[in-house]
Amino acid sequence: MTMGLLRISVRAVRSRAYSSIQRRRVSTVYRDAESLVSIVREKVGEEHDAHVFVGLGQYYGHRDQSRMILLRLGDNWTPYRNAPPRELADIATDQLDIRELVDVLRHRDICRSVLVGELDCVGESDWKFGFITGSEFSIFSRQGFVLQPKSFFTGSAFLLHSNNQIVRFCPGNVTSVRVEISEEPWEDRKLSVELINGEHLTVLESSNEHTLDTSDADLPLARLMMSTEWLVKAAAQICLASSHLDQTSKRPNLLLPQILREEGNMWVQMRNEAWARGAASQVPLEE
Repeated sequence: MTMGLLRISVRAVRSRAYSSIQRRRVSTVYRDAESLVSIVREKVGEEHDAHVFVGLGQYYGHRDQSRMILLRLGDNWTPYRNAPPRELADIATDQLDIRELVDVLRHRDICRSVLVGELDCVGESDWKFGFITGSEFSIFSRQGFVLQPKSFFTGSAFLLHSNNQIVRFCPGNVTSVRVEISEEPWEDRKLSVELINGEHLTVLESSNEHTLDTSDADLPLARLMMSTEWLVKAAAQICLASSHLDQTSKRPNLLLPQILREEGNMWVQMRNEAWARGAASQVPLEE
C-alpha cells in the first residue's frame, strides 16, 4: 500500500468508485423538514395509522446531503400482515433535516409510528432490502418482511419469512451470523444465521447487478466494500438484536469473508479508521 493511498479518505473512496455504479435520478432535493412533513401528511392521508419508515441509503454522491427514502409499511405490525412496502418519497436532503423530520413526525399525530434504518442502495441505485434499527428491528425486502422479532408467552423469537413459510427460532439459539460472497467478481451475496444445533438458515440472498470494473487494481475492492456495506451492517444488527432479545445468551459471532475484513481489504481498513475518528459520512437517526 502506498503512502498516497493511506491518505485517501472514505469520501475519496466514494467519489472515485461511485462513478461506476448505475445511477437513477432521485426525485428532488428538499432543504427543510417542514416540506418533508408535508410529503408524509399528503401521502398517508388522514387515517394516521401508517407506520412510516425513514431510511438512508449508502454512499450518496454528495458531500452535504444524503439520500432518504420514505416508505409506508403494513398498517398492522404483525407477521400475518406482510404486505409490500409502499414508497412515499425518494429524495436528497440535508442530514440534519432528516433528524428533524424524524423528531417532528414522532411528536405530531401524523402516523402511528416512525421507524428508522438503512437501505442497501448505493448512490442512486435501486434498493432491494432494508433494516429497521432499535427495538423494532426487522429486515424487509420489496415483497415484505424477511426477518422479524415477535414476543410469545414462552419468550421472544425471530420469524423468518422464507418461500411462503414462516420459520420460528429463538434469538438465544443463534451462535453466529455469516456474510458470504461468491468468487470474483463477487456478484452473489448471502446472509445467514447458524443455530446452536448446527442448522443454517438463509435470511436473504442477493445478486449484485452492477458489474465491478476490474481495470484498476484497487477500485474493485473499494466498490465491493461499498456494495456490501448494508449487508455487513444488517449482519451486525442481527447479532445486536439477538443479544438484546435474549440477554442470558452470549452475543452471536459476526463472520465475514476475509475480503470484507481489514486484513483482506485496505478500503475496509480505511473506512473503519475514518469511523473511529468520527468521520462517518452519515448522521445517525437514532441516539
